[in-house]
Amino acid sequence: MIMNLLCFLSARNQCWLWLLLYSFFCIKIARALIFTFQVGAVIEDGEKVCTGIADAHLGYKFAVDRMNGVSGSTPLSEQKRRGLVTQMFIKDAEGNEHRVSFNYTRVAYECAGSYLDNFALHQGLMSDLVNQTHFLFGSSPVQAGIENDIAHKARKLLYHCCVTPDAYYAQDTPYIFGAPASNSKYTLQALKSMALAGGVRKLFVFYLEDNEFTESTCLSAVQYVNDVVVHLAPDFQIVGSVKYNADKVQVPNFIEETVVEEAVRLGAEAIIGCDGERTGHIVAEALADRGVYLKSLFLTVAPARKDFVATVGPRAAENVLSAVQWHPSMGYADSFFGTSAGYTSDFEAVFGTEPSYLAAMASATVFSLAVAIKGAFERCTFTQASMDADALLFDTSAIACKDAIGQKYLGNGYDLIRKSLEVQSLETVVGRIEFNQHRRNVAKEPAITQIQSGVLECVMPLEFANKAIVMPMPAPPMEEESSQEEHIGDLPRDAFIIVVVVILGVALLLAVGVVLLLQWRIRHTSDIFSQLHVPLDQLDIIHPPERLADGSWESGKAKFCSSLVSLEPLSEIRTSASMATAQVKHRHPLSVSSKDAVCEALSLEASSSAEVSVEVLDQEDPPQSMEKQVLSSKLDMGVNFVHGNTLNLKPHTTPHMAYSQVLSLVWQCQRLQHPSIVPVLGASLSLPSMPPGMAVLITECQELGSLSSVMEMDDLMVLDIVKQLDVAKDIAQALAYLHTKEDPNLGAVLPNKLSGVSLNKYCRAKVHVPLTALVPDSGKITKRQSRFGWGASQASSPSRMSKQGVQEARVKGPSAGERADVLQYGLGVVDMLAPQAASQPHSEVTSGSYSELRNLSPSSSSGSAQGLGISTSQLHLLQSRHCPALIELLCQCCNLDAQQRPSFAQVFERLELHSLDIVHAAQQAPSTTPSFNPMQPPRQSADELLYDLFPAQVADALKSGRLPDPEPYPCVSLFFSDIVGYTELCSKLSPLQVMAMLHRLYMRFDQLAQELDLFKVETIGDAYMCVANLRSPQPECHAALMAAFAFGCRKAANEEFVCPSQPELGCIHIRCGIHAGPVMGAVVGTLNRRYCLFGDTVNVASRMESTSVCDKVQCSATFMQLLQQQWPEAAGTAQPQGERAIKGKGNMKTFFLYPPSKPWACGNLPLNSGRLK
Repeated sequence: MIMNLLCFLSARNQCWLWLLLYSFFCIKIARALIFTFQVGAVIEDGEKVCTGIADAHLGYKFAVDRMNGVSGSTPLSEQKRRGLVTQMFIKDAEGNEHRVSFNYTRVAYECAGSYLDNFALHQGLMSDLVNQTHFLFGSSPVQAGIENDIAHKARKLLYHCCVTPDAYYAQDTPYIFGAPASNSKYTLQALKSMALAGGVRKLFVFYLEDNEFTESTCLSAVQYVNDVVVHLAPDFQIVGSVKYNADKVQVPNFIEETVVEEAVRLGAEAIIGCDGERTGHIVAEALADRGVYLKSLFLTVAPARKDFVATVGPRAAENVLSAVQWHPSMGYADSFFGTSAGYTSDFEAVFGTEPSYLAAMASATVFSLAVAIKGAFERCTFTQASMDADALLFDTSAIACKDAIGQKYLGNGYDLIRKSLEVQSLETVVGRIEFNQHRRNVAKEPAITQIQSGVLECVMPLEFANKAIVMPMPAPPMEEESSQEEHIGDLPRDAFIIVVVVILGVALLLAVGVVLLLQWRIRHTSDIFSQLHVPLDQLDIIHPPERLADGSWESGKAKFCSSLVSLEPLSEIRTSASMATAQVKHRHPLSVSSKDAVCEALSLEASSSAEVSVEVLDQEDPPQSMEKQVLSSKLDMGVNFVHGNTLNLKPHTTPHMAYSQVLSLVWQCQRLQHPSIVPVLGASLSLPSMPPGMAVLITECQELGSLSSVMEMDDLMVLDIVKQLDVAKDIAQALAYLHTKEDPNLGAVLPNKLSGVSLNKYCRAKVHVPLTALVPDSGKITKRQSRFGWGASQASSPSRMSKQGVQEARVKGPSAGERADVLQYGLGVVDMLAPQAASQPHSEVTSGSYSELRNLSPSSSSGSAQGLGISTSQLHLLQSRHCPALIELLCQCCNLDAQQRPSFAQVFERLELHSLDIVHAAQQAPSTTPSFNPMQPPRQSADELLYDLFPAQVADALKSGRLPDPEPYPCVSLFFSDIVGYTELCSKLSPLQVMAMLHRLYMRFDQLAQELDLFKVETIGDAYMCVANLRSPQPECHAALMAAFAFGCRKAANEEFVCPSQPELGCIHIRCGIHAGPVMGAVVGTLNRRYCLFGDTVNVASRMESTSVCDKVQCSATFMQLLQQQWPEAAGTAQPQGERAIKGKGNMKTFFLYPPSKPWACGNLPLNSGRLK
């Protein structure tokens, strides 16, 4: 029982959805099922083969692994990217989809000495396999007859991937199917080309007569010559033929002396040979050894093998013809493997070798059978809630089907699949599959291949040929007699030719090198762009970026490559080509005194091309809000003050650039690798709901959001001094890294204090690098940047240093951009360490471009500390809470004299050095009186907290230092609840928003528990557990109290929004479960002690909740009996749900509770009697 409770508590967040689905599908019979069909083949061992058919095993395995999603096959993400089908499903008449998978078994064996021994061995293995599988796959044409007989007698479907003689299909064998083209078509195209294009007039034929495949192939050739070719070319004739059996082949030199010598003696110009791999090798080598070069040589099987050229040598193999079922150059494609080229690359990636035509045909056979299974049950309804493949195939009661005219079908599922395959018309990666009445594929044509330059090329049919056929075969070059040596100029002719060839070759090599270099650079740039640009179809957008009321943008969220990412609008950059400027007249009054204060803080800047004239009128008492408005406007425009009544305001210009230049900035940002910098994944353009021309930066999602939002939500999450110190060091370390880099050389990074800083789930700070900080100056564009289109036409950023400035910075210390960031950093850290003073106005220097901040004068306004950018109140608060070393460092960072500010490397070193002093001083500082916050409850004493967490007698024992004894409770009422759709809500909300939702909901639950004097046991995630008749004796009303509590919790949840800022998500919905019975209470462990309940009652109560439904309160029959005694009105409104299967308990009667019209009244029973007052 204890293990069951622990499993429940630890696995709740993963299991509740499946429990909900289970309870839902108990009502509905039809459900998604998984059918695993057993398939198999008997194929020779790969190292020692008799028929060379072992490649078929790789094709079967590749297709089955891909359909089952086995590790090592093509990744699902790659298949989805190419738009391919990744899984197979059976779709029944009700529209339900059921997963289809194959369990493939290969029975391997080593070849015996003779054909008869091999036949017997193959037959025995096939007889065993037919009883273990649902469907069989064929192996070689040599064993086809045996396999057909066994499959036909067992009434098992046998699907051949390799060519099988036509005679086998003419028999009445309804369970035998063949995907390859007929071998009778193998030689037809080659014979026609020999007669019409090759100039062949004498043909010689040889074949193995005791093999139906080889015999029928050559006999078809002979018949085609007599019936067709002689009419196209009357002088074309067969000058001779030799047939032999397998025993003759074993005779030494039989092929060379009988077959080859006979062909040479008869003067044959072309040979067609139908035999196995070994005989083909012998014939090719014998012809080459004799120096006989025919006009054409056609051999079955051997030339299609990968080792043919290596075995017989290039001289003997060149231009030999053969027939295959498939070649990678053939332009076939399907929805499962994609194109022939895609299939080839995927196969090679898995097995390290290119697929043969046998492997491709085997893969297509698996796909064809899966499609037949998929479409066989479209007019069927599954009558059983759970069944396996055997029931689907052979149990006629498991399915209820109708035929095409609506009549009831009386057969089983196996016959449905066979009939589905019979009428199949399917495009595959090896061509179309369409069967005739004998279940032979008649829609496919074989391909004629020829070895050219040692490679097997496709030469016919012409629509798929990647090379032209070479016929007649070229004779070896003849040696010509050398003539008298000639001279060209002073050089012999041969020497002159050599010199010219060398010069032209060197020039050609140089030209090719230049072209290749240019192509490489273009391709490299294009590859970078393709890697950085993220198409919209690869983004699963959860919620897009939203524009806020102040004109700024809130980042969105999306799923990219199964990872949660942030969508950050690049509002500071536009991809258009031009920008309009305007002149604005500012009519608001500003006092002379305030103007002078600002003029003292800002030095004179060079005026911009577009100026804004502001009239300043002298007034005695100007509105204070106007001064704040002008000061805060420096965030958006540079300000130049001159003596007089006019201020020149420099507009904050938004850089405009091409999208390729934006991607170049993204590429540079990606190269900034640091643990405290937000990783950039790419960029996207034209995101829905975004303004035209605004790109979106895709970055790693930071779970806790921005640092400023975390500081604002201090009622939910408070950063103590340790976390604050970690955040400050993370930011300093990241900025020290950024400002020490020379490529790219960055300007100011922090836009406004710490607004560009986010926190991850470990509460570690990460800095967002704005792309505008990477915009290059016109005078210092690197070679890498020039490849992306940067030129002198781009406006240089005022925040960047010249090349001379970089060299000076190495001598003088931090750059101007780093000093500006140090000021923003100091102001932000002060706000974080002194939050109570953050709401008070800073000095006027709080924001703006660093070109303004670097020119601040040491003087200050009346509200600031002397020479500092922070207020006097903040400085006093820092002095009262923190150590002198930290205060001195922050004062140097906020110094209005930029030359007095330290570098970030120095900031980080000093924070590391004084870490212990900083933490110790903050922890020892006297706590200040916090401002009143209605969302925070008043502080509790230790005793109050102890009596809240434990029953009175347990709390008393713990206070006295004793471990309380376990205490039995004969009858209590237990309540469990969880939130419907909690996992989905967590994916749509930030962690802080999830915390806020649970906080609001559990506050209301806790209030109800206090009002009814119930004991809250614990909460885990979205699960809430409460008990009655435990803290205080409530034997006469604990069931009624718990029912009233459940009704109140459901009502409270339905009144609470999931997220007040996202009303479209609606309100919270919960499901509840109640049970009554005995439990044992005890304090478990010695660390983080909690009061836990144990017993079967706890397990049953949790099952009542997990099998409940949305907004329902489900209880057991035991609880219902108590409720009838204590609250008959509520028991009268209950609806019985019959018996339900409860895990570990069997079938139990359950009820749904509904609140009666008359609320329950407890009478004079004491409530809250057990609480410490």
